[in-house]
Amino acid sequence: MSLKTEEELRASFHAFSNHESNRITKDSLKKWCSKHSVSTAHIEEFIKKFDDNRDKEVDFYEFVRYYLREDIEKEFKQYDLNGDGMITRQEIMTVLRRMGIQNQQELQSAAYALMKSVDDNSDGFISYPEFADHFVKQNYSFKS
Repeated sequence: MSLKTEEELRASFHAFSNHESNRITKDSLKKWCSKHSVSTAHIEEFIKKFDDNRDKEVDFYEFVRYYLREDIEKEFKQYDLNGDGMITRQEIMTVLRRMGIQNQQELQSAAYALMKSVDDNSDGFISYPEFADHFVKQNYSFKS
């Protein structure tokens, strides 16, 4: 899958969303299904797939994260060298070294800065949801 433009992603999102709350809800999906004569049988499954924070609604960032999941997963795996689902500062340094940064001070500084900007809960690891959120924000300068 290739990265989509903001316009394409917003158009897709707004087709399903409640324009007042700017979220996709069960009701907004029911309205879309009714308007397009589509079965409502998969609404629960749709919400479950997209709803990362489990608030039973889908915001724009959740929509983009799911829509671009293949791109994000591929990028995440490049940093998650041991495949445990978490990125450590050491893994970041290893990847940066492979990218050509050899100076130890530069490596540590860059790894620290990246960890600080992506590790939202400050647990010393970058989880997939943290990475995905950062990926979306870095690759798209969307207004929420």
